[in-house]
Amino acid sequence: MRKGDEMRKAVFIAGLLVICSFISGCGPGKPEPVRAVPDNISRDEYNLYRDVLDQEFHGKGDVVIKERTLIPANSNDFGGVVRPQMIKEFGKQLNVSLIDAFVQANLKPAAINQDMLGYKTATVLTADAEKEMFADVQIFYENFRAKYPNPSRMVEFSRVAFDYKMTRAIVYFGKIFYSGKSSSGSYLFMKKAKGKWVIDKSLAAWSL
Repeated sequence: MRKGDEMRKAVFIAGLLVICSFISGCGPGKPEPVRAVPDNISRDEYNLYRDVLDQEFHGKGDVVIKERTLIPANSNDFGGVVRPQMIKEFGKQLNVSLIDAFVQANLKPAAINQDMLGYKTATVLTADAEKEMFADVQIFYENFRAKYPNPSRMVEFSRVAFDYKMTRAIVYFGKIFYSGKSSSGSYLFMKKAKGKWVIDKSLAAWSL
């Protein structure tokens, strides 16, 4: 083979490798790196909590927040039931590795700190106070309304999973009303827009 032919062949192969690398890097199923989950709730998680509260309750009075983070499904149920629903509902904008990150994040439940949350109209109800208030199932509605007559509602959050670029996130958000309104919980698919986290899509987890 002549030297010129060898050069052209080498350039052709190099071009193929670049194209293949580009295609594989842009594939829809390519997993992203997973961010390490801190033991305590991060500043980014608190920012997202505040943005959700702002969208849901701005100008609507006070809200009480459960101290302990949680999701309403164990990891086995999540993998078999919730995960396929998320993939279907959240669509092609979802990188499936974000779901794995969400499950991993919620293996580390944590306490929401009132000062770190820093939301004016929100009160964090400690786990001990919640346990005492709801010890008697016959009167727990009355106990809650007596202590918090204005909001008559409680919110629960999960830990938050962020994508590697910090432009997408998943969080569980529950609203429990003690004033006759319907209560519900949802998994929220969030996106960053103009420096704020906004709800892009939601998947119902439960309702009463």
